[in-house]
Order: sequence, then structure tokens, then C-alpha cells
Amino acid sequence: MADNFSHTTTAHASPQKIWRLWTDTDTWPDWNPMVVLVRLEGPFRPGTRGLMVPNRSAVSRMIITEVIHEKVTAYDLRMLLGRMHIRREMEVLPLGGIRIVQTVRFSGVLKWYHQFLYKDYYNNHLEKVLDNMVSEAMFSDY
Repeated sequence: MADNFSHTTTAHASPQKIWRLWTDTDTWPDWNPMVVLVRLEGPFRPGTRGLMVPNRSAVSRMIITEVIHEKVTAYDLRMLLGRMHIRREMEVLPLGGIRIVQTVRFSGVLKWYHQFLYKDYYNNHLEKVLDNMVSEAMFSDY
């Protein structure tokens, strides 16, 4: 079984708009069908904690783990005897456009259980999440 689930896309969206979508958690439900609600207890920076309401499971505690301006965001979600780690990376391409990678991986005692439980879901939905995000950045006034 895969240790992580990942999808990569390229687009001609504005890196600044993608960055704003990544760091404004109020927009996440607009482009990520996996998310119902996110509330942070402070600014989007490493160490900030919050709550996420996913559409397929219980409310999860979250913590922002990494932020590199206009390049990387990462956060962890607490799960039953484990964690889900979500990392987004953006690279401006030399000939124009950007490459975006989103990776999801699990850790903890029940890592194998979470991988099995979510494998079909993430294999089928990460592409849609990135496509929605790019569309939001390209075609909305955000």
C-alpha cells in the first residue's frame, strides 16, 4: 500500500492567488469538497492550532506545521491513534505557469488503517481538489 497519496498539476494561475487560497482557510470549503469548515486560533503560521470539519469524518484538531511564503504550506490533523499530514507545494516554472503538488500521508499506530480507509478517496479526489483550487484562482475575483 502506498505510504502517501499525491497529485501534481500545472496551471497558468497567479501564484499570489493560489497562495491567498492556501492561507485563507475560510475559502477552503469553496474549492475543497473534502472540507466543510476550518477555524484557526490565530494567523496562518507554524504552531497555530485550529479545528477542521471534514466531510467524511469527525471534527479534527489541526496544527500548521510549515509555511514558506508562496512556496509551501503544511498542516497536520489529529486522527484516531495517528495523524494525517497534508503538504502543498508550489513552484513557478521557468517558461511560465506553476506546478502544484499536494501530498497526504499518515503516521501513527493506526497508519495502516487510515491508509486503507482513505486510499480510494484520496486517489480519486486529490486531482479534483487541485483542479477546483486552480479554477477558483483563475476565474474568481478572489
